[in-house]
Amino acid sequence: MKPTITNNFNAPIGQYIAHVDKIEAHFDKDMTMHINNDFNDSTLDKDTPKIDEFFKGPFRGFGGGTDYFSMLKKELQNDYSDTDICRIAVLIYQSHVLNNRRPHTFKEWYTTFTQAFQFPCNPNREPRHYQPSDELRQKFYYIT
Repeated sequence: MKPTITNNFNAPIGQYIAHVDKIEAHFDKDMTMHINNDFNDSTLDKDTPKIDEFFKGPFRGFGGGTDYFSMLKKELQNDYSDTDICRIAVLIYQSHVLNNRRPHTFKEWYTTFTQAFQFPCNPNREPRHYQPSDELRQKFYYIT
């Protein structure tokens, strides 16, 4: 015999709320959320700010868009020369993907960028001498 459910429309609203609370408590105790975060924060120096804080939310995939920040991190795992790393830093710094919390000078940005991704850093590089090549612009097409 199937159980029957009867609705008592004359019951006080508090009884319904208590019933819903019991149902939620039952489901909440066994539910866990697993977040896949492939960026290894343990590689960052504790004194170095997280680099993702400087990028705008939509670039990081907030709002359901493409997560270009993950694409950038994956691409930066490839072997690039120190000169190309500087050119990539210039490309990012001159783009519109950084938010208003970004470092105010290129020297600060370049230092933060290279420390976060553990690249060699030469803080005396001037961005005017390291403009990105067309090849780099095509490879990092999502940085505009």
